[in-house]
Amino acid sequence: MLKKIIFDVDQTLLNTEKDCYDAYIDYFKSKGITNYKEYTLKLYEIIDRYDEEKRDYSKEDLVEYLNIHFDINFTKEDFNSIFKTYQSHGTLLNDSIKDTLKNLSKNYELVTLSKWYVEDQEKRLEKAGILKYFKKVYGIENAGLKPEKKAFITACGDYKIEECLMVGDSMKSDIGGARQIGMKAVLIDPTGKKKYKNKIKSINELEDFIKRRNY
Repeated sequence: MLKKIIFDVDQTLLNTEKDCYDAYIDYFKSKGITNYKEYTLKLYEIIDRYDEEKRDYSKEDLVEYLNIHFDINFTKEDFNSIFKTYQSHGTLLNDSIKDTLKNLSKNYELVTLSKWYVEDQEKRLEKAGILKYFKKVYGIENAGLKPEKKAFITACGDYKIEECLMVGDSMKSDIGGARQIGMKAVLIDPTGKKKYKNKIKSINELEDFIKRRNY
């Protein structure tokens, strides 16, 4: 019987692409950089590449990586400033997500599990008006990195794996990570092009999906 739903955050609940671009533009503008759009795109691409290279996500390592691949020298204070700005951006993928989470929270314990820093995600979820629906926010500091098994086991908490459901948009980080420990998983696939049986186009379809599958 399903008792707990574990949600990814980025591109599952929140429009992270928009939030990143907006936050980076705000930061570069504050530094008086005129070609802020070019710098914003480059920073987004570098952090994307950092993720693909399976680094450890310590802030020190990320700063070092940025300084190797970027033509601006970042300090840890610069990095903290960028993500302080990022914390103030929390854009829902669609407004009806609030109602869906409100309804689900009446019957299930809800938590989030993301491959990012806990404070950043908590602030963004709060900005979006949905933090109140989650019992806990899991991220790099308190769960480790997806798709490692440890992250998903930690997110289960006191519940059995078979009592939990993972919901996310990444086949590798979310679905693959959950399936390797035998956890049920639902893929968010807005385009419908990904090859996976248990998928929906948005969180708004999750309630009906759970009822149909009798989880």
